Amino acid sequence: MSTNVDEGPLSVALEPPATDPGAGQPGFSASERLSRVTDRNPQEADRCSATTKRGTPCGRTVGTKVHEGKVLCPAHYPRATPVEPKRPKPPVAKLTTLADAIALASWAAVQAASGTISANQANAVASLAREFRMATADKAVVDKLEALLAEMEANAVEFARLRVIVARYKERYGDL
Repeated sequence: MSTNVDEGPLSVALEPPATDPGAGQPGFSASERLSRVTDRNPQEADRCSATTKRGTPCGRTVGTKVHEGKVLCPAHYPRATPVEPKRPKPPVAKLTTLADAIALASWAAVQAASGTISANQANAVASLAREFRMATADKAVVDKLEALLAEMEANAVEFARLRVIVARYKERYGDL
């Protein structure tokens, strides 16, 4: 027992307990005392047996687990591969009509609400359906314009014929 002039004698609790193997015996380290208690060599026990990228043994001891007869650290312990969830199939393969775009947009809304697809994916589908709708509407306007132009051209030909008829009438009968 040691003493300090300022503090008095040190407590006996700081000394190693008498039940510890090797306690109080000179030349025994803590690792040697541990090996006597557990009957195994702490230098070899629970060391990761995996090989590193450089080809050397890993040797980590923290967090090791036994897997298929090998001791492995968390870095080398096999992880379960995530199973890719089955992707939902949209109701149409190609947008050809406005009804197809509406069906696809409504399908995306239902899938997003149920959590099958993300909100970003549903927004992308809705944007594409909106763009298709606008392109379809533009095509309808262009088709109407083409029909009107064709009708106007037909009328122009008819008006040209009428002008010729009116001009002949004026030649024959004069102005009325």
